[in-house]
Amino acid sequence: MAMRKKRTNDPEGMRRRVLDVAEDIFQAPGYHASSLGDLMAAAGVTGGALHHHFPTKKALGWR
Repeated sequence: MAMRKKRTNDPEGMRRRVLDVAEDIFQAPGYHASSLGDLMAAAGVTGGALHHHFPTKKALGWR
């Protein structure tokens, strides 16, 4: 039986991780060439977690 990673509740840590990843992704290929799917995959977060803190891509890009 595979061990599942225990979920932790660290909203501030998740928010910081998303912002760090977003900075890299928005600079490399550019804001318009990046998708939220790219960001979620790179940060390792779900859409619900992302949208809890940043309701839109624009809200995330202007932080």
